[in-house]
Amino acid sequence: MKILLHILTPIGAFIINLLLGLIIPIITLPLTWLLSKIYNNPSMYIFRPDMFIQGILRGILAVYITSYLLSLFNTEIGFWWIFLTFVFLSFLSINAWDNTKPKEYEFSLNVSPIFGFIIGLFII
Repeated sequence: MKILLHILTPIGAFIINLLLGLIIPIITLPLTWLLSKIYNNPSMYIFRPDMFIQGILRGILAVYITSYLLSLFNTEIGFWWIFLTFVFLSFLSINAWDNTKPKEYEFSLNVSPIFGFIIGLFII
């Protein structure tokens, strides 16, 4: 059973991260609208502070929810396995970098969850 939990932890964290990637932009829609009115820049491929904030929130909540679910079910999975799980998710986020788009846009899209993972690991 312990081996199964060690296998399912990264898969569950990946699914939680994907679901949060869908839910958080809906929740932060007023923030996105407000920032688009302030900046009033029609260019899409620039550094987007709203995406940066959403990525940080997604990272923090992914770590927190994964840790909470593991403690809720009284699993004996330690902190270091959670740490390695989010190192793996950070690797996947960096791997998703698209070189055809500007670096500022890709930074706000793909690197901000890594900052959220780091902050979330410090919180738990």
